[in-house]
Amino acid sequence: MESPIFEIGQLALSEAATWRSDFAILVVIRFWVLHRGFRKMNVEHITPILNVTSVPASMAWFERLGWKRSFAWNRVGMIPDAADRDEDGEADYGGVTSGNVEIFLCQGAQGSVGYSSVPSKPYRADDTGGVWMTWWLANAAEVEVFYSVAMKAGAEVTMPLTVQPWNATEFRIRHPDGHTFRISAFLDDE
Repeated sequence: MESPIFEIGQLALSEAATWRSDFAILVVIRFWVLHRGFRKMNVEHITPILNVTSVPASMAWFERLGWKRSFAWNRVGMIPDAADRDEDGEADYGGVTSGNVEIFLCQGAQGSVGYSSVPSKPYRADDTGGVWMTWWLANAAEVEVFYSVAMKAGAEVTMPLTVQPWNATEFRIRHPDGHTFRISAFLDDE
């Protein structure tokens, strides 16, 4: 025997078909999602995609910060060993990894490219037009070590190592295409 909610949903669906109304169909879909359990999604992983001006240059930037190439792709297909290019041309899509985390890089598509430098007023100093992400590290000591790595790699540091009021230590770096990365870890409660 079906539940009363199921019967109401079936009735609403048949009414929506009769009305031939987009609004009625949206109401039915929302009802179904709320009452049939579809709202219990369990996301396993998120892979951000950054719009970049050059996949090879972006991969090299990430490599200077300790990331590894995961794949490179061009208009014909996969490029062996995630190389910058093959006989069919330069990579225009690729990925970099750090531990279990991966970021995809897409040349000229899938998102916005930020500013390579901060625009003049009235913009705030942290308005880059690009994507912002936080890289969570295990502890404050790792953030401090990575700060040194970023400085040695010549990364543009937009906020120096700072202890924040929300009990985290962090700093920010900007990718050459204007994307901002906040490198952070919560401080241990003492």
